[in-house]
Amino acid sequence: MASLWPRIAKSAALAATLLVAGTVCAAEPPDSDQATRRKGPSEVVVADGPTVRHLDLRGLPKAHLGVPMAHPKDQEEDQEHDLESRQFSAWTRGGLLDAIPGFQAPGKAQAFRSPLAFGQPSPVVNGINYTGTVPADPTGDAGPNHYVQAVNGASSSVFAVFDKVTGAQIAGPIALSSLSSGNCSGTDSDPQVIYDQLANRWVLAHLIMSANRVCLHVSGGSDPINTSWTQYAFDFSFFPDYPKLAVWDSAYALVTNNEFVDASTTNWRTRFAVLDRAAMLAGLPATAQVFESARYSNGSRPFTPVVPVGFKGHNLPKADTPLMFMVLIDEESQFFGEPAEIDFVEDRLQLYTVTPNFANPNASVFGGPTTIRVLDMQFAANRFPSQPGGVQLASFSGTGMHRSTYRNLGDREVITIATNQPAGAFQGYGDPQLGALFGATWIELERIGGAASNWVLADQGNFSLNDGVSRFMAALNVDNAGNLGLAYSAVGESSNLFPSLRYTGRLRGDPAQTMTFAETTLATGVAAQSFTGTTERWGDYFDLSLDPDGCRFWFTGAYMDDSTWGTRIGAFKHDSCGAPNFAFSGPSNVFKVCNVSTTALPPQSVQVNSQNGYWRDVALGFTNLPAGISANVTPTSIRPSGAVTANISVAAGTSPGLYAASLQGTEGVLSNVLNFQIDVDQPTTAASLTAPANAATSQPSIVRLQWDAVPGVDDYVVDVDTDNTFTPPLTMSRITSSTFLDTDLLAGNTTYFWRVRGRNTCGEGTNSSVRSFTTVANFCKTVNTALSNGATVTDTITVPAGVAGVVQNLDIRFVENNVPATNVRVDVTRMSDNLTVRLLETGCSASNAINTIFDDAGTTAPCNNTTLGARTVPTQALTAFDQGNLAGDWRISVSNIGSSNGQFILWCLQPQNLVLPNLFGDSFE
Repeated sequence: MASLWPRIAKSAALAATLLVAGTVCAAEPPDSDQATRRKGPSEVVVADGPTVRHLDLRGLPKAHLGVPMAHPKDQEEDQEHDLESRQFSAWTRGGLLDAIPGFQAPGKAQAFRSPLAFGQPSPVVNGINYTGTVPADPTGDAGPNHYVQAVNGASSSVFAVFDKVTGAQIAGPIALSSLSSGNCSGTDSDPQVIYDQLANRWVLAHLIMSANRVCLHVSGGSDPINTSWTQYAFDFSFFPDYPKLAVWDSAYALVTNNEFVDASTTNWRTRFAVLDRAAMLAGLPATAQVFESARYSNGSRPFTPVVPVGFKGHNLPKADTPLMFMVLIDEESQFFGEPAEIDFVEDRLQLYTVTPNFANPNASVFGGPTTIRVLDMQFAANRFPSQPGGVQLASFSGTGMHRSTYRNLGDREVITIATNQPAGAFQGYGDPQLGALFGATWIELERIGGAASNWVLADQGNFSLNDGVSRFMAALNVDNAGNLGLAYSAVGESSNLFPSLRYTGRLRGDPAQTMTFAETTLATGVAAQSFTGTTERWGDYFDLSLDPDGCRFWFTGAYMDDSTWGTRIGAFKHDSCGAPNFAFSGPSNVFKVCNVSTTALPPQSVQVNSQNGYWRDVALGFTNLPAGISANVTPTSIRPSGAVTANISVAAGTSPGLYAASLQGTEGVLSNVLNFQIDVDQPTTAASLTAPANAATSQPSIVRLQWDAVPGVDDYVVDVDTDNTFTPPLTMSRITSSTFLDTDLLAGNTTYFWRVRGRNTCGEGTNSSVRSFTTVANFCKTVNTALSNGATVTDTITVPAGVAGVVQNLDIRFVENNVPATNVRVDVTRMSDNLTVRLLETGCSASNAINTIFDDAGTTAPCNNTTLGARTVPTQALTAFDQGNLAGDWRISVSNIGSSNGQFILWCLQPQNLVLPNLFGDSFE
């Protein structure tokens, strides 16, 4: 036994629910009255057709709207009354359910409102308004450039075409019978609008009221305005009420949920039909194969509609994934009187499959049901949502709503379905208030690993905010990123909300059982529907379809725009959703290669990732390779996500330079490139030295060495030494500045020799010529004295009397540690004339140490920087010391006015321009 719940238990509340549920199977054996797999259909229907008409919809007469109400007799009222009476009895008559002590359904209301929000919907337009009948049952779908909407009409279904960008109504409202001829003429109802994205065709379907017939009209292209329409009429053995249509790659799926066997309307059956899609797209004669399940051919159970699972998106269903049908079952109502069938903690969802073979119908396979356990639901028809004034709106509870969507998102497959169920506080199944408020219920299944794996429950919740508002007529869909959109009708007697339209959503990975996006209003009702003054027909379904871009949700539903219903159309999307694509993930570094010999780079692993559900084969190869570079990739085709290996080689003698080896992936119109950057080097030439001039004198103790840049060099090695043989040299390695090096503090009055050579992948190049320079004298003192908080430390440097001349440009080096510069004050005094210059004022910096040379031409101003630089502008200018004698005593005063202790390490006098006739002796410290 495997746990059903590992992927859904994402919150404490849900985990508690699942703890009660215990451990169950993800997929149970089929019901006892249904074989697992059965060959051949119970009936093959040969369509009347094809009949082709070329029409410009703009030239067809517009349907007359707003006539007095005349609801076409489609048996739906009887069906709903039957549902009401059956379920009402189930809730009230039996002691079985009420006898469970303290039994209460899981909490239904969402406990918080999320701060997440959709952007403004666009476009938002009024759809087809009141057509003289109830319910409207609006349906619609989006193509590349158009949105097509259809509703019930008094004598014919009505449809209209809208521009997706502007929302303008381009054609219509038009009676759907305008497309019809022959057997498809006459009063019709229950329209369906499907855009077949795989074929770029529109499919419009409707139920012919005078016969047991469903008619389909297939467009000749993606533009519904001016195109051919091919008609097919399918006659069934019984009246095919409540038909639902969906697209699969192997067939069109059609469910007829209320095939009444006799006039009692209590002996009904549900049948599963698959239509020959390939033949219909080709304009050839077509058939339908009809299958039955004994479970749904029994009038003793409540009406439990089945819905087809429709394919959407850019990615085809994964291999061996058959066409599917789905049904939701509330065991307490469906199996009342069969206690052994009832699980009071969980309910079930059942999947049926069809693998059609239109060439050999006996080889077609009908499979199922596969049972998937879901959280407990309460489906009830004894109470309906109430409008202001108390008039109720009759709507299905427990019906899988139009439409159920299948998405192949690459890393996983998803099926979504919505329904309506009671929400709010109630005491149990015998409570007469059960169903006073409704919530919009969503169920998300997922499968990871393809047909070899089981479908499992990924998420389930009932959206209701305990605000006196019923949310019902739920419509659900899923985008490329796995995010959900949930749209519905909203009404409330206590909240004084007339029938309105709203929507919400959640992101993939959001906390379970929550719609995390704030509720958005698409249309606000202004009146109650009250044709009869009692229970009003409000509808069987609204529609939330998915744009071919895989991101935008298109919602259409009915609301009360005046004393009669109107419809609205609006598109919205999650910002995180993008078009399906693939992307490379690979090395971003530059590969360095020397052209002295042929070099093969190490094999490079490249990840080809799916984005927004992309899952098609991508062809791979290198294109437009530069001369001297060869490359290949294995494998040459991959279905994302997955890894490939790139092999790249650079031939000996390839011209130096920066190259790109481009790995290209293509699929259809999509093309993406990953560039491998390759820097080809050759051995470097010698650099030309430029400054200082050879044999220059009076150079500062920190000297800037400069040279001309050498092509193809990554960095430089600079040797500086007092010995022109550079044994051992003072070597400055990896100098990335291409033309200069500021040396460290050099000894005063000393001659240095220097040279430069470039370096790259080929190694170190040829040395430059050798130059020399001589520094001026430095007078330094290592102090290493504690600098305690609140203390002032002084020190003296005595320049020997033999050092004659006047100061022209004096720099002063100062080093201390552990005391923030903001707490240090530094003064230097020339004792011969008692002249004091302040180098640093407290509060100028936040650095915890100072190691700098104070220089009037410095690059760092201490009061504007948190860290003193290598050369810092003093608080007061050092030019005050110019023209004075260097010889004699110089005193430094360092004050620590902070609370931390530090150390005064050293200081130096560094004259940059001074005539020095005699050098000081070795006795100087």
